[in-house]
Amino acid sequence: MNTIRNVIETWARGPLTNVGKWLHPNQITLLRLPLGFAVIAIYEWSAVWGIATFFLYAFLDWLDGAVARADLKLQSDLGAKFDPYIDKIVNLTILWYFTFSRGFAWYFITALVLSTLVNVWSQLQRGSLWKQLEEGIGAGLGLKRKSVMVSLSVRQAGLSNHAANWYGKLKTLLEFTVIVLLFVHQSVAMQIVTTIFLCAAALLGACGVYRRIKPI
Repeated sequence: MNTIRNVIETWARGPLTNVGKWLHPNQITLLRLPLGFAVIAIYEWSAVWGIATFFLYAFLDWLDGAVARADLKLQSDLGAKFDPYIDKIVNLTILWYFTFSRGFAWYFITALVLSTLVNVWSQLQRGSLWKQLEEGIGAGLGLKRKSVMVSLSVRQAGLSNHAANWYGKLKTLLEFTVIVLLFVHQSVAMQIVTTIFLCAAALLGACGVYRRIKPI
């Protein structure tokens, strides 16, 4: 999966660099927040357009990271924290929306509570939740114009936490899959399948946190 991403981003490096001249990755990340919330309203109006909007959101989720990887000057420690934070906020909001609006079974709710706790625990490892949100929104709105480069120590930590990062990516991918499946159908059978996926996502998230805090 990483190889495919590298091939695509190498091929599209020129356009990605041009995007970075107009939009900072943190701005793209911030755009995902209202778009993610809009998915719910649009889905209630039209399931097809709701799913299409969610795929647009997923595309922007790739784009902010791709733009940052295309230009090292746009990479920042703040962006590395803010991007997964938005993932967690939007994914959990959509999942809880389904839970309350469709009256899902207790086993799905249990899995979602577990997944929520793991997501909060994971983000807390990066610092204060409110401070991360405040700084991310400020950066996205251009209130902090100076780009904060990723320091050498942060890069080294990122390399040492490579496995933890991949746990997080797989967790997010599973959550995306759960959301798409629930967009398509909310039957009892689908709730059982997505419950299994949510439990797997929670386990991956917990493993990622463990690898992040485990002494090397």
